[in-house]
Amino acid sequence: SAPHRLAVAHLRDTAETRRRELRTFPSARPLVQIDHIFVSAHFVVEDITTVRNDLSRIASDHLPLVTSLRLE
Repeated sequence: SAPHRLAVAHLRDTAETRRRELRTFPSARPLVQIDHIFVSAHFVVEDITTVRNDLSRIASDHLPLVTSLRLE
């Protein structure tokens, strides 16, 4: 999409550090990744994961992304 292209032109998608896609939608049975966390070059991605539990599946139709960052 246009907003995604604009974001990646200036920022880095934290999910790029993963070898495989972090599926976030729909939360009941995630099939695609449509959620992203973008950061500037000042950050190093330590970890990125989705939260998959009973509460996260009923709280939203998207699974939450959690990213641990370190300031470069």
